[in-house]
Amino acid sequence: MHIQTDRALVPAGAAATRYLHVTITTPSAPPRTGQPRPAVDVALVLDRSGSMHGAKIRMARAAVAHAVRLLSPRDHFAVVAYDDHVDTVQARTAGTRDATAQALHQLDAIDARGSTNLSDGWMRGADELGPGLAPGDDGDGAAAAVRRVLLLTDGLANRGVTDADALVAMAQALRQRGIGTSTFGVGADFDETLLARLAQQGGGHFYYIESPAQIPDLFASELGEALEVVAREPRRVESRGPHESQRRHRPRKADHVLSPTRYPPARRVRIRAA
Repeated sequence: MHIQTDRALVPAGAAATRYLHVTITTPSAPPRTGQPRPAVDVALVLDRSGSMHGAKIRMARAAVAHAVRLLSPRDHFAVVAYDDHVDTVQARTAGTRDATAQALHQLDAIDARGSTNLSDGWMRGADELGPGLAPGDDGDGAAAAVRRVLLLTDGLANRGVTDADALVAMAQALRQRGIGTSTFGVGADFDETLLARLAQQGGGHFYYIESPAQIPDLFASELGEALEVVAREPRRVESRGPHESQRRHRPRKADHVLSPTRYPPARRVRIRAA
């Protein structure tokens, strides 16, 4: 690990925000033992409310399309879209070529409208994944599917459950069912605090999609991890400065939680410390 600060000096007697540039080199993925990787069971939940109009909805559609293309026929996926109403765009199905083509065709017709019932759209996606197994329970010894909801939204909930603490409790409950939640903030004006909390408490990751160019990298990171799982429910240790809860910052591409289940050759992350 190599750590470099953005500045050499820190003012004495006053709070300050400084950035550390951390380069982490992780080990290579362990060799496969012959047992196939766990299948991926993913629900892609797309916010199509009025606040997602324009570039936001275009980026969200492109992100869902890219994610679907990454899956193989042994994986399963569902696509849900919501505003103040919730629609199952593609019911849970194997990631075959025909199913992928059908989902992509349906995505083209989705446009922004209405209010934002984030909670019902999110739960519909989770319901598409079924009851499943609790974390660590592989049943008869076969590799259990990695089950995750990917929520693409600006997080501006105004219908259904809107209280942040209640939404976080829902993320925790899904995690107890063996369903993780990863969140993707779309555009420049999303509820960063809420989406980060949902991902952290939901056992997933939080990402920021600012431009279409980021989509391949972010989804390769998210679904690449799911396709190459090494450990389930790793312990996460997080450190933050004394004034962190009082400050907001615009997340960068690398501002998502890294876990020991990822094994890229090297990764650069930016960590803020006070």
